[in-house]
Amino acid sequence: MEIKNLLVALGIYAGASIGLVTVAQAQTGPIITNIQPTAAAVGATITLSGTGFAPLPAQNAVYFGAVAGQVLTASATVLTVRVPAGASSGVPLTITNRASLLTGSSLVAPVPRFRVLFASGPLASGSYRRSDVPVGFTVEEIATGDFNRDGRPDLVVSARNLGGVSGLAVALNLGNGTFGTPFPVDANIQPYGLAVGDLNGDGNLDIAASNIISRDMSVILGDGQGGFTTPTNTDLSSSGSIRVAIGDADGDGRPDIFTIDQNQVSILYSLGNGQFNLPQPVTSLSAPVTSAWFDLADFNSDGGLDVVFPAVVGGQAGFSVLLAPAAVNQPYTLEFASGNPQFLLETVRATDFNNDGRPDVVATNSNGVQIWLRNATGTGFNAPVNNNTFPPFRLDLGTTDLNGDGNVDVFSTASNGPLLLQTGTGSAALNVNSPTYTAPLLNNPNSSRRVASADFNGDGRPDLVTANDFNASVSVFFNIGSAVAGAPTLDPIADQLAAQVPTTLTVPLSGISGGGGSGQFVTVAASSSDPAQVATPVVSYTSPSAVGSLTLAVNGPATITVMVSNGQATNGSVSRSFRVVRSLASAASQGPFKLALYPNPSVGGRCWLQLPNGKPAILRLTDPAGRLVLTQTLPGSNAPIEVQLPAGLAQGTYLASLNSGADVYRQRLVVLP
Repeated sequence: MEIKNLLVALGIYAGASIGLVTVAQAQTGPIITNIQPTAAAVGATITLSGTGFAPLPAQNAVYFGAVAGQVLTASATVLTVRVPAGASSGVPLTITNRASLLTGSSLVAPVPRFRVLFASGPLASGSYRRSDVPVGFTVEEIATGDFNRDGRPDLVVSARNLGGVSGLAVALNLGNGTFGTPFPVDANIQPYGLAVGDLNGDGNLDIAASNIISRDMSVILGDGQGGFTTPTNTDLSSSGSIRVAIGDADGDGRPDIFTIDQNQVSILYSLGNGQFNLPQPVTSLSAPVTSAWFDLADFNSDGGLDVVFPAVVGGQAGFSVLLAPAAVNQPYTLEFASGNPQFLLETVRATDFNNDGRPDVVATNSNGVQIWLRNATGTGFNAPVNNNTFPPFRLDLGTTDLNGDGNVDVFSTASNGPLLLQTGTGSAALNVNSPTYTAPLLNNPNSSRRVASADFNGDGRPDLVTANDFNASVSVFFNIGSAVAGAPTLDPIADQLAAQVPTTLTVPLSGISGGGGSGQFVTVAASSSDPAQVATPVVSYTSPSAVGSLTLAVNGPATITVMVSNGQATNGSVSRSFRVVRSLASAASQGPFKLALYPNPSVGGRCWLQLPNGKPAILRLTDPAGRLVLTQTLPGSNAPIEVQLPAGLAQGTYLASLNSGADVYRQRLVVLP
């Protein structure tokens, strides 16, 4: 029996000494030792080296932030992975070995953060198009993750006034620049802080939510199809918690949950299978937390996961770093770095600004943004660089490469103020307002509180999403880029329907350009998310023609990525993704009998459903293009259950799918006004 399980059995785990790790490294999950290359375009192949990988491609799940890439080849020490549409720059890569149910992350790898190469140019306010997504409630916190494994980042939010109570909601990405109607996900009373990760090793993304009224942590496991289990709740302290992060604290290959609890950093250690222990505080009382914001990184490259948070030491404002111990039952080591003595820090983030493989720190205060580079020996931080901002008083902060130049950029929000974009220079200095430069501002009349980033439309460029104070909405800022001399182009490609399988589809391509003068050579390549379902695509294109075609041998659904490249190392490629889906005519019912939906056709926006076995189930409704328009968790019942269809649902024929345990039932539903 592992030490932490024994301590639970004896009832003494929660009383462990402050600052000590009382767990044993019973197992070692995947460890990433090298990423080659560390920068690549969507559709390109990268190689991950390390240990603890599964020997078969399908047994490994590799996430590039919110979405998973296709594993092409696998061994215990090497994986080749295709960069997916929707990949994000500057985020850790995570690998789950589905055979061992263990997970590893590049957070503790001594390599630069992976970056996505894409064509863009100088950022300006016109580089973004804002789209407000009504959600029907006020959003507190926001996070992203591909919960239904369709290759598109979805949204999870904690909310006020969700059906009259506080709760969680998930909005699935429909892939056309819009999101489906948010549906509630069970947590406990007033969830606030959010984190997304694979908490049980099945390769699907799960949710951890801290509840500030019930004072506990909810773990909600995802099924990889957009559905979620009933939450498992673990008690916190009497004060509850408002920030959450996921990472492997003890190196056993099972992600743990970090939180700020009673003004201290605490860890809920994983027991496996999505179960967690009571929180154990690890901060020293000599370094009290002054803000609930914190982040995780390996600052000294020893393979341990460290924690950074704002603090005041000796009357000096700055941040503290808790360095993970090298062995079990050893205390965390405390580092402190000072900032501007006049201003307490608010938000802190860890990322690599100068691409040296060592995480740096960026933080906000009431005067602007400060950046501390980790020194060359990894033993401390250089003096902070002040990047004073206008407008000041930044509320939330995020980092990614916004303009495709390979440098980390900073984006931030302010209450009742615009989003501020500050481009990086590959050092601690950002491009800030000056006589020759104006930092872009993105206005949002809805008042942005929180901000996150992901590539929501699969064009290779990172988009932004904000949680808003007003208008019961979130706002998505799509990065539409700007003209770049020499950058290739390719028009968007619509999703394709296959009325029967197997079949062959020919898809037109247009707007192909190498970005230069007439006759500049470009290459056009295509790849499939599932070669077993869609044979290797064949592209017919002759430069310098702006049109071509793509031939697909279709055996089933898949996501296709088309990439145009002019051979340049930076800003030299652009990609477009689309889905191949089966039409309703080829969707046969599975299970003992067809799903009972009535009346069919449905009139008035509702119908009734008879559960085939009386057990709890998940109902999903998709339109003729295969886009999800409704997900509803149904309690077990032998009586008919009323289903309320989404408001404004267009007239047409939809596919209803019911997942009940291992059984799947399908039926066509005709919707009339």
